[in-house]
Amino acid sequence: MTKDDPFQDPVELSALFTAHLGASTEFETITKDSEGFGYNYADLGQVRRMTAPVLAKWGLTILQFPTTGNAPGTVGVRTILAHSSGERLEETCSIRVSEHKGMSFEQCAGTAITYLRRYAWLGVCGLAPEDNDAAKPRPNNSKPQGKGGSNGW
Repeated sequence: MTKDDPFQDPVELSALFTAHLGASTEFETITKDSEGFGYNYADLGQVRRMTAPVLAKWGLTILQFPTTGNAPGTVGVRTILAHSSGERLEETCSIRVSEHKGMSFEQCAGTAITYLRRYAWLGVCGLAPEDNDAAKPRPNNSKPQGKGGSNGW
């Protein structure tokens, strides 16, 4: 297995893949219950609370570490999915730090790191949070609104 292609030899990762498959069947739906920066999102604490016990049951854990970014003005997060067998997958991603009014650069960097951690964690688990409205059943006569033809495209 090389650092450039962690999936090069899937035989070396068979215990991790089997455990991940088992865990993925037990995850519950995560909804976007937090608001900030003009959008709704599932906060990192909620994501961890809803996935960490399931991962642990299957001998899996996710480790995350802030890193320096790959360019000036960026920050990164190294995410490792580890199995009790010793098998692991890891990846590092980075993002440009966007400045927000009333926040120091350090606060903005912390926000960016939390953003990366949340999306990396969700990605490792194969999850996509739903909007609160999407989780609610629609009345039978209600159809999604869209532009264009009859299929809403």
